[in-house]
Amino acid sequence: MPSTDVINDMFASDEYRALVPARERSLESVDAYIVDDADLTALPDVDGAYLVVVAAPNPRAVEDLQAYQAGSGPVFAKHGARPVAQLPISGHPVGDTPAGFVAVLGFPSADAAEKVFQNPDYLPLVDARDRGLASLNVYLTTD
Repeated sequence: MPSTDVINDMFASDEYRALVPARERSLESVDAYIVDDADLTALPDVDGAYLVVVAAPNPRAVEDLQAYQAGSGPVFAKHGARPVAQLPISGHPVGDTPAGFVAVLGFPSADAAEKVFQNPDYLPLVDARDRGLASLNVYLTTD
C-alpha cells in the first residue's frame, strides 16, 4: 500500500492538478480521505449491502458520542449489521468535510440498513449523535 506521502504527492502533481477543473465541473462535491490499514485490501463479499460512515468526532462532546454508540449498537445489530472495518483517517488531500474515521457495516439488504434510521429505539439517539459528531456522512450501497 502506498504511503500517505505518495498519495499526497499524486494529488499535488501537475498531472492531477490539470484534472481538477474537469473534476470540479462534473462533481457537485468531492472529498478524498487517506486511511491506513495494510490488512484491508478489499471489502469482503456480503449478501446484501454496505453502509459506509465517514465521520469526525466532536472533541467537546465525547460523552454524547459514547452514549450514541452504546445505544445505537443494539439497534444496528437488530437489523442485521455486521462490522466490516473501522479505519482511522490519516489524510484529507481533497475536500472540505473533516473526518476522523471510516466505518463499514454489512447488512442483509439496503432496506434493512434504512430501517435502522426509522427504528423507534434509534430516533431518541439522534440528538446525542448530532452533538457527538462534528461531521457525518452516511452512504448506502444497493443490493
